[in-house]
Amino acid sequence: MMKKRIISIVVLLAFLTAGFIYLNKVFSSVHYYVNTTEDFKALAKKTNIDVIVYGSSHAYTAYNPLIINDVCETISYNLGSDGLKMPITDIVLEESLKYTKPKLIILEIYPPTLTPIKTDADKGYHLRAMDFVSNFSINKLKKTVRVFDKNEYLGVYFPLIRNHTSWNEQDFLNLSRRRYINSKENFYYGGFLGARNILKEEDKEKYKDFKNATKKFEPSRKFIDKQNKADIESFVSLAKNAGAKILVVSSPDPRATTEFNYSFFDELGEYCKSLNIDFLNLNEYYEEMDLKIEDFKDKSHLNTFGSIKATQLLAQYVKENYELPKRSDEDIWKQEMREYEYFEYDYYEFQKKSFRAAINAYLSKDVFVNDVSVIRNSKTELRFNINLDKDKTNLNTLNNYILGVHIYPDKEDISSLSEASKLKKNKYDQTNILLKSQENSIVFNMETEIRRINKIELFLFDKDGYVGVIGDRIVINDITFKIQKDE
Repeated sequence: MMKKRIISIVVLLAFLTAGFIYLNKVFSSVHYYVNTTEDFKALAKKTNIDVIVYGSSHAYTAYNPLIINDVCETISYNLGSDGLKMPITDIVLEESLKYTKPKLIILEIYPPTLTPIKTDADKGYHLRAMDFVSNFSINKLKKTVRVFDKNEYLGVYFPLIRNHTSWNEQDFLNLSRRRYINSKENFYYGGFLGARNILKEEDKEKYKDFKNATKKFEPSRKFIDKQNKADIESFVSLAKNAGAKILVVSSPDPRATTEFNYSFFDELGEYCKSLNIDFLNLNEYYEEMDLKIEDFKDKSHLNTFGSIKATQLLAQYVKENYELPKRSDEDIWKQEMREYEYFEYDYYEFQKKSFRAAINAYLSKDVFVNDVSVIRNSKTELRFNINLDKDKTNLNTLNNYILGVHIYPDKEDISSLSEASKLKKNKYDQTNILLKSQENSIVFNMETEIRRINKIELFLFDKDGYVGVIGDRIVINDITFKIQKDE
């Protein structure tokens, strides 16, 4: 009897525990930082992340990992979170070190980073980052006691308790709490979140002279107090014990020269020097970045176009001052560069790009292809040059054939297919080229809006109509366009 009762109690407790865990997932908030942390863990499972950015929205709106990856041939990530201040930043670092071992840690600090966490709004921002940290972390408990009131402790640890009044707002079937990000308005990747918009007209007018404004200095005033130093040193100690180099940065902010006391940056630089770590204040490089007021989405954050300028300068600084493993031969880096191509296509000024693939294979028994070159002439046009081996090709028979060309997009870019392809429910854009005798180089243009090409297929069929492929299909994979240099 006693044994049955014990089993019943154990089953009941297991049921209640499972229910509690489920309800905590249900009551978790939908937020962008869910995307950030889930994708961070997924990337860390695939490979080591060598460069990680920490900080507030000043970090995640300013530094695009794709650009750092490109310039430094590395793998990077941005773990910035809304309103994150120094008292909580070290536990975000501590948690992330469970998943990967970065070689360089970049910490973004600006004046509000060092202000106390007091208001309900501040506390709400920090819950997003604290949800990333394990409930078994001793430091999380210490920070909870330090920052939150006693009646808030359980809410810090359990979303069910935190959000228990919002039953009608919860989705009990879909447990994903990732935020939907509209790619037409924002660019999200690797924790970076960019925006296309620029700041409001009144702010644009107010801060238009930010580059030439007279900076305010008050050398006698101290901005970094004893508690600030303890928080920064806790972060630095964790990073150094993990074997990482540390770079402190301050992101471009039009208020830096117009409203902030600029002595803050001088004091921060001197303090970093005392800790034997580097400091880079990007507010000193407006001209080098060619930064304009239109590069900000609001009065304190860069938009996507401004972030390109800031990240390029930061990445170049990292490349010149830190030794990082070169990852460019690895498949994971090449996958990241595919994402970079997508970003570059949408946000950079168009530059002609090309790629060449060595083929050395028969397309049919009398047509041998040496190589294929493709130039992206514009965002909607590709120019092909297919070189045939004249010794292995019967050029006189070419006019018997039509060359079929299929271009397949990456699955993320399927919406770029032409309307004709969509109507036919094709997974590719296509063109057909009537071949001519005595041509050992097949040159033609093809219209397509596909940005990220997964593969290209070439095949021949009879000039009188398609009744099947003649010979073999040639499939070109691993397509990477590079800037086309004019001769």
